[in-house]
Amino acid sequence: MNKNIALLLLAIISSFFAELTLASSSVYECIVKTEYRLNDSGIIAQVSKDVATAIEDRFMVDRDSGRITGKLTDNKIAKDFRVLNRGDQNNSFIAISRYWSGSSDYLQINEYVQSSDKPFILVFKGFWVNAGVCH
Repeated sequence: MNKNIALLLLAIISSFFAELTLASSSVYECIVKTEYRLNDSGIIAQVSKDVATAIEDRFMVDRDSGRITGKLTDNKIAKDFRVLNRGDQNNSFIAISRYWSGSSDYLQINEYVQSSDKPFILVFKGFWVNAGVCH
Protein backbone atom coordinates (compact mmCIF):
# COMPACT_ATOMS: atom_id res chain seq x y z
CA MET A 1 0.00 0.00 0.00
CA ASN A 2 2.75 2.48 0.91
CA LYS A 3 4.54 1.66 -2.34
CA ASN A 4 1.41 2.53 -4.36
CA ILE A 5 1.00 5.85 -2.52
CA ALA A 6 4.66 6.69 -3.14
CA LEU A 7 4.27 5.92 -6.86
CA LEU A 8 1.10 8.03 -7.04
CA LEU A 9 2.84 10.96 -5.34
CA LEU A 10 5.82 10.60 -7.68
CA ALA A 11 3.46 10.66 -10.69
CA ILE A 12 1.67 13.77 -9.40
CA ILE A 13 4.94 15.61 -8.70
CA SER A 14 6.36 14.65 -12.12
CA SER A 15 3.20 15.89 -13.81
CA PHE A 16 3.39 19.18 -11.89
CA PHE A 17 6.99 19.83 -12.96
CA ALA A 18 6.21 18.88 -16.57
CA GLU A 19 3.41 21.49 -16.60
CA LEU A 20 5.77 24.13 -15.18
CA THR A 21 8.29 23.41 -17.93
CA LEU A 22 5.63 23.72 -20.63
CA ALA A 23 4.25 26.93 -19.10
CA SER A 24 7.66 28.57 -18.92
CA SER A 25 8.25 28.01 -22.65
CA SER A 26 5.25 30.24 -23.40
CA VAL A 27 6.68 33.20 -21.48
CA TYR A 28 9.68 35.42 -22.15
CA GLU A 29 11.49 37.00 -19.20
CA CYS A 30 13.16 40.23 -20.29
CA ILE A 31 15.56 42.75 -18.77
CA VAL A 32 16.06 46.33 -19.97
CA LYS A 33 19.71 47.22 -20.70
CA THR A 34 19.33 50.61 -22.40
CA GLU A 35 16.67 53.30 -22.34
CA TYR A 36 15.95 55.99 -24.92
CA ARG A 37 13.41 58.79 -25.26
CA LEU A 38 11.98 60.45 -28.34
CA ASN A 39 12.17 64.23 -27.87
CA ASP A 40 10.00 66.93 -29.43
CA SER A 41 12.63 67.52 -32.15
CA GLY A 42 12.28 63.94 -33.39
CA ILE A 43 15.59 62.76 -31.95
CA ILE A 44 15.90 59.50 -30.05
CA ALA A 45 18.51 59.97 -27.35
CA GLN A 46 19.86 57.53 -24.79
CA VAL A 47 18.79 58.42 -21.27
CA SER A 48 21.71 58.71 -18.83
CA LYS A 49 21.87 55.99 -16.18
CA ASP A 50 21.33 58.48 -13.35
CA VAL A 51 18.01 59.63 -14.91
CA ALA A 52 16.78 56.38 -16.50
CA THR A 53 13.89 54.66 -14.74
CA ALA A 54 13.72 51.37 -16.63
CA ILE A 55 17.37 50.19 -16.64
CA GLU A 56 17.51 46.68 -15.13
CA ASP A 57 13.68 46.59 -15.12
CA ARG A 58 12.44 43.04 -15.63
CA PHE A 59 9.20 42.17 -17.33
CA MET A 60 7.43 39.08 -18.61
CA VAL A 61 5.79 38.61 -22.02
CA ASP A 62 3.10 36.02 -22.60
CA ARG A 63 4.04 34.56 -25.98
CA ASP A 64 0.45 33.54 -26.72
CA SER A 65 -1.33 36.85 -26.02
CA GLY A 66 1.42 39.52 -26.15
CA ARG A 67 0.50 40.62 -22.60
CA ILE A 68 3.42 42.37 -20.85
CA THR A 69 3.69 42.44 -17.06
CA GLY A 70 6.33 44.18 -15.03
CA LYS A 71 6.99 46.92 -12.51
CA LEU A 72 7.53 49.80 -14.97
CA THR A 73 6.74 48.05 -18.24
CA ASP A 74 3.16 46.80 -18.21
CA ASN A 75 0.35 46.90 -20.76
CA LYS A 76 -2.46 45.81 -18.40
CA ILE A 77 -4.40 49.00 -19.13
CA ALA A 78 -4.18 48.47 -22.89
CA LYS A 79 -7.41 48.33 -24.86
CA ASP A 80 -6.05 45.25 -26.59
CA PHE A 81 -2.80 43.43 -27.24
CA ARG A 82 -1.89 40.73 -29.70
CA VAL A 83 0.90 38.75 -31.24
CA LEU A 84 1.57 39.52 -34.90
CA ASN A 85 4.33 36.95 -35.31
CA ARG A 86 5.21 34.09 -32.91
CA GLY A 87 8.83 34.04 -34.05
CA ASP A 88 11.01 31.09 -34.97
CA GLN A 89 14.54 30.32 -36.15
CA ASN A 90 14.08 32.75 -39.07
CA ASN A 91 11.76 35.45 -37.71
CA SER A 92 11.24 37.78 -34.77
CA PHE A 93 8.47 37.54 -32.20
CA ILE A 94 6.34 40.68 -32.68
CA ALA A 95 3.53 41.94 -30.46
CA ILE A 96 1.58 45.19 -30.31
CA SER A 97 -0.77 46.75 -27.79
CA ARG A 98 -3.14 49.67 -28.24
CA TYR A 99 -4.35 52.05 -25.54
CA TRP A 100 -7.58 54.01 -25.20
CA SER A 101 -5.53 57.22 -25.45
CA GLY A 102 -4.48 56.32 -29.00
CA SER A 103 -0.89 55.41 -28.15
CA SER A 104 0.54 51.96 -28.76
CA ASP A 105 3.44 49.65 -27.90
CA TYR A 106 5.58 47.67 -30.30
CA LEU A 107 7.70 44.78 -29.03
CA GLN A 108 10.14 42.84 -31.18
CA ILE A 109 12.19 39.95 -29.79
CA ASN A 110 14.74 38.50 -32.20
CA GLU A 111 13.81 34.87 -31.64
CA TYR A 112 16.10 33.75 -34.46
CA VAL A 113 19.31 34.70 -32.58
CA GLN A 114 21.32 31.54 -31.83
CA SER A 115 21.65 32.28 -28.11
CA SER A 116 19.47 31.77 -25.05
CA ASP A 117 19.45 35.58 -24.66
CA LYS A 118 17.28 37.08 -27.41
CA PRO A 119 17.70 40.85 -28.04
CA PHE A 120 14.54 42.94 -27.90
CA ILE A 121 13.38 46.44 -28.68
CA LEU A 122 10.25 47.89 -27.11
CA VAL A 123 8.67 51.15 -28.21
CA PHE A 124 6.50 51.85 -25.19
CA LYS A 125 3.59 54.31 -25.36
CA GLY A 126 5.09 55.92 -28.47
CA PHE A 127 8.05 57.75 -26.92
CA TRP A 128 10.06 55.41 -24.67
CA VAL A 129 12.41 53.04 -26.44
CA ASN A 130 13.90 50.26 -24.37
CA ALA A 131 16.28 47.53 -25.47
CA GLY A 132 17.77 44.52 -23.77
CA VAL A 133 17.51 40.74 -23.76
CA CYS A 134 14.82 38.15 -23.19
CA HIS A 135 15.06 34.44 -22.52
